[in-house]
Amino acid sequence: MLFIGADPDLHTSALAAVDSDGHVVALEVFRSKGETGREAVVEMAKIIAAFGNQVAFDDQVIAVESQEIYRGAGQKADTKNPDDLLCLATVSGVLLGMLQGFHKTKIAYLPKPKEWKGDVPKAIHQARTCTKLEWGYKQFKDHCVPTDFPDNTLLHVLDIIEKIRQSDWKHVLDAIGLALWAKDKYEGKK
Repeated sequence: MLFIGADPDLHTSALAAVDSDGHVVALEVFRSKGETGREAVVEMAKIIAAFGNQVAFDDQVIAVESQEIYRGAGQKADTKNPDDLLCLATVSGVLLGMLQGFHKTKIAYLPKPKEWKGDVPKAIHQARTCTKLEWGYKQFKDHCVPTDFPDNTLLHVLDIIEKIRQSDWKHVLDAIGLALWAKDKYEGKK
C-alpha cells in the first residue's frame, strides 16, 4: 500500500509517496514557469497531467491539501487575494483528479491545513516530519531543509533528493507530511 501526499502551489507543487512502514519511496516536484493567476493554473495542470500519464500507483491512499479562508474570532484574518486562493484550490482539484483518475485509489482525503497539521507553524511541523523520518535538517524561519538521510533511504529517492532545490523543500516536506498523515488516518491513528 502506498500513501501519497500532494502539496499544491501555482508555481511549485509536490508529491510524495510513503510505504506502509513510513519510508519515503517516491518524490516529485512540478514547476511551472512565471505565469500568474489562471494562466499559472493551466500551466500547472498541463505539467501534472503529463506526469499522471507516465506513472502508475496501485492500491493507494491519497491526501491532497485543500484550502481554507481564515476568518472569525480568535483567528488571524486571511490577507490573501481571494482570486489567488481560488486558483490554488483549482490546483488542489487537478492533483486530486490526476491521482484518482489515473491510479487505483482506495481512499482520498482533502484535508484543510489545520486538519492535517493543526495550529503548528510550517517550520516546526516540517522539523517533526524530518525527525519522524530520521532525517537531519536545517530549520529556517518558514520551512526546513533536510541535510542527512539514514542508510536505509532508497537510492532512487536519494537521486531525486539531489535534484530538489532548497526553495522546493517547503512544498516537498509538506507533501511528505500529508502522506504520513494519510497513513496515520487510514490506520486509525488520527
